[in-house]
Amino acid sequence: MPQSYIVNLKYVMKFDKSSLTLDSNEKILLSQSRYDDFLKTFLIYLKKCQV
Repeated sequence: MPQSYIVNLKYVMKFDKSSLTLDSNEKILLSQSRYDDFLKTFLIYLKKCQV
């Protein structure tokens, strides 16, 4: 059964095409098909934080 997560972007410390690492060092797998959506969302989040 596939799993999904709601992630508070505030706690994402690093990411690559296959996973996210949170500030607690927890790793969450990221599907290739979701990477582009995640990246767009994360960049919007970062841009809003700079204002």
